Amino acid sequence: MNNNYPQVSIIILNFNGLALTKKCVDSVGHITYPNYRLVIIDNNGGQKNGEILRAKYGKKHIVLENDKNLGYAGGNNVGIRYALTSLRADYVLILNNDTVVHPSFLEQMVKSASPSLKIGMVGATILQHNKQDRIDTIGLKLLMSGLPYKRTNVQDPLFCPSGACALYSAKMLYDIEMNGEFFDEDFFLYAEDVDLGFRGILRGYESMIADDAIVYHKVSATTKEQSPLSIYYGHRNTPLMILKNFPRSLLLRYGAKILFFQIITPIYYLFTNPRNIWTVVQSKIDALLLFPKMMQKRRLIQASITISNKDLVKRLSLR
Repeated sequence: MNNNYPQVSIIILNFNGLALTKKCVDSVGHITYPNYRLVIIDNNGGQKNGEILRAKYGKKHIVLENDKNLGYAGGNNVGIRYALTSLRADYVLILNNDTVVHPSFLEQMVKSASPSLKIGMVGATILQHNKQDRIDTIGLKLLMSGLPYKRTNVQDPLFCPSGACALYSAKMLYDIEMNGEFFDEDFFLYAEDVDLGFRGILRGYESMIADDAIVYHKVSATTKEQSPLSIYYGHRNTPLMILKNFPRSLLLRYGAKILFFQIITPIYYLFTNPRNIWTVVQSKIDALLLFPKMMQKRRLIQASITISNKDLVKRLSLR
């Protein structure tokens, strides 16, 4: 590791978003940080995006092509494994393809991460692409009910970075790896960033936001906000994340609140978005079917906790 400029691997995942990916990659080409490698991964959307990306960027950057769509979790895991084993990266940056970055963003993020080995993850100040005076998210917050939300108020406790732009230390990634996975590939997409961050926190790592690291985000440009896909995976994966990570004592303390919000969700959709009510119901049924598999993972996670319940509660939000 060069102490002044640790090596960073930037992972950008593409799935039928060629125009977005090109803008993101081109913005990365202007960054001031001198020691990085860019890994572009095509998740095989069937539109030959991989061939186009390889032809355009293959000489300067690394382009990997998956044989099938592995989702956000699996697709990024391909990049993380490559970064850690082939590139020997000190840090891995996950960057959504629907973002555009400020030239100094990575320099600011690495500067925030470097002072302490306890800092395992760093987020950026993510602004809305079309309204650049508005915050999209400054990390994620996690309620005591287990529900994750974008954090837009600095007064709210920071839980972990948003997967739209998250810098992870190699040390933390190795510590939270499970069966060769970093993001949980059973999640496919949505809530996998909270799940990874939760596992890092349970292992004693801190998260922070680099205030001066500016990233512009075209919100839900790939999956579309409130699409059936986003609704299904978001509501399926949240209870899985809770089951895997919440320590037993906190499950007992907040269990009624957790259960209430999981049960009330279909009722809420019945009155506010009845067209997608069955999508929500199916997501909860499928989550229950995955509980036995999640319990196996839970046992491994809970056995390796190093943080106290008191310190964990400090990272949870009341609202």
